[in-house]
Amino acid sequence: MAKTPVTFTLNGQSTSAFAEPGQNLLDFLRRGVGDLTPKFGCGQGTCGACT
Repeated sequence: MAKTPVTFTLNGQSTSAFAEPGQNLLDFLRRGVGDLTPKFGCGQGTCGACT
């Protein structure tokens, strides 16, 4: 499948990138856009990072 172009506002600036099929938002922001601010916690809701 082809990548999908996505345009949005990130931290007040217009941003464009290509999203891969099945890519989650965290991977899109970190790898596609280069925004390393979002973090992944434990993925189970036990560490408190996402709850």
